[in-house]
Amino acid sequence: MIAMACLATLALASQGQPSPESIGALLEKRSADRVVAELFGDHRTWSAVEARIASGDRRWLRTAAHLYAGCDAGICYALKIALGEALATNARGVLATAGDGYSATDACSTYGYVTDSTDLSLTRALAAIRVRQKAVRGISDPSLASKKQECLRELRALQEQVPRAFK
Repeated sequence: MIAMACLATLALASQGQPSPESIGALLEKRSADRVVAELFGDHRTWSAVEARIASGDRRWLRTAAHLYAGCDAGICYALKIALGEALATNARGVLATAGDGYSATDACSTYGYVTDSTDLSLTRALAAIRVRQKAVRGISDPSLASKKQECLRELRALQEQVPRAFK
């Protein structure tokens, strides 16, 4: 059974193109924590998963919720970053999916990775937060009102915290 699990993950990794469906198939066979550990163990595959979640695609947001159920602190942080980035393009989708594995607080409490040394600037971090705030403020769905307010509180707190990280 372990050998088959490793083969399935290796097959997914060798394709370099994970999909919500392929990850869903893995989750049907194994626990979320095992699937997450296997995906995270292959840098290329995990990077692809993070990028697709960050795109804000609804299918990937649902996949993030399933993966979040099996993550540890470091992997959860990586998922939070991807979800935070997704706010800019699909804030409604991020908050609509929140509660199914991750919370609005999880999705709204970090501003992202520094992808290279040129990204390391307070100006860029604050600009990213403002873009997310604008996207969240634009949500008009009354069923998301409490998640919207929770997210905006987190983004305001983040906006106050980030400058200290650059001192």
